[in-house]
Amino acid sequence: MPGSRTTLPHTALTLLLTAPLSCAPDPPEGQVTDPHGCRTIILPAPFCGDGVLDDDLGEECDDGPQNADNAPCTSDCKAAACGDGHLQAGEECDDGPLNADNAPCTSDCKTYTCGDGLVLAGMEQCDYGDGNADGGSCTPECLLNECGDGFLYVGVEECDDGPKNANDAPCTSDCKAAACGDGHLQAGEECDHGPFNADGGFCTASCKTATCGDGLPLGGIEECDDGDDNSPDAACTPACEHTTCGDGIINTPGGVLEECDDGNTLPGDGCSPTCTIEFYTVFVTSSYFTGNLGGLSSADAQCQSLAASAGHAGTFRAWLSAGSDKPANRFGLPADFPGHFVLPDGTVIARGFADLLDGDLEAPINVFEDAQPALGSNTVWTGTDEYGNPTSIECNGWTSSPSGYYGRRGQTSSKIASWASYDDKPCNYSARLYCFQVAP
Repeated sequence: MPGSRTTLPHTALTLLLTAPLSCAPDPPEGQVTDPHGCRTIILPAPFCGDGVLDDDLGEECDDGPQNADNAPCTSDCKAAACGDGHLQAGEECDDGPLNADNAPCTSDCKTYTCGDGLVLAGMEQCDYGDGNADGGSCTPECLLNECGDGFLYVGVEECDDGPKNANDAPCTSDCKAAACGDGHLQAGEECDHGPFNADGGFCTASCKTATCGDGLPLGGIEECDDGDDNSPDAACTPACEHTTCGDGIINTPGGVLEECDDGNTLPGDGCSPTCTIEFYTVFVTSSYFTGNLGGLSSADAQCQSLAASAGHAGTFRAWLSAGSDKPANRFGLPADFPGHFVLPDGTVIARGFADLLDGDLEAPINVFEDAQPALGSNTVWTGTDEYGNPTSIECNGWTSSPSGYYGRRGQTSSKIASWASYDDKPCNYSARLYCFQVAP
């Protein structure tokens, strides 16, 4: 038979012609029969790059010499795809099996970038894509918004000054705007005990240290605090203590009204146990006496007897001086004695012992022990000047009446100096006595 050539599909192959063989109807695998010469053609083995798609080789494609790692058909006859490890057109990167949404090359072969919505492990703390914002939980730098990073986390942080945050700064270490009551001592604050601030506490609601006079009573420490109204004579003293009867401070309107306060609550000392003025009776005797009164004690006894006969309770003594004895020490009344001296008819002659000794009375002592007007002779033995001092003119201690002795007299019709010191008369003259109710 004449030799024949078949057109082989592998254009890049070199044909290997063997010696003429018998023209077998079914040549072995890998051989073809040449119809023109009964020769067998042995084909080379298929391979990637031969331009023939061979399923047996697991090829997805074969573009022959056009195969390339950056071509549609790669050098290993695989169809180009993201994730094959070959950088193709349209891909920014391709790390093959290392591609991942948290890796430098993403699963869609894009180079990672902050803002792509994919968190790069070890590089980014977060990534919300278009949701990244300075006021959000993820910043434009793909960092979690944290107190102290200098970015205000809206709705969570009140402020954030970054490294300037401090508990004594305008923005605190916990990103709160500095304020009285936050527990941090700031400029302009004297104290700050946080939730323990209170107007009755050691640190007030306005972050001021509690002090007497601030108008805010400190519980357990101050009894009261009326601020600028604190006063020695008000309901609350400058020491933030309540004024009380017996504390020696006269409380005027604005608190509990006191007429007097002599530092105790004893009766009979001019100021009552309820701090009202006590009234002390004064009268001129209806009886006359010579200068020989039998001494001071006898004169006092005459006053006591007449007072009792008229129904006056209490202790009475005569307004007389002898030697160094004078009304001030005989009556047992201090200079600041507050009691009012009144006549039996209620007329006030002096408001306190000091008023009695100032040389001028409010009214003359011209009423008898029985509240009747004093008629007749208006002179009284005193031996005392208008200021309550001894004159040494006192009838030899009020024990002699010879005409050679004299005694100082006062005048019942007078309320000026002459009420006590009017003239000097011999001790055999007769005169009346002033009688004063005194401390018991």
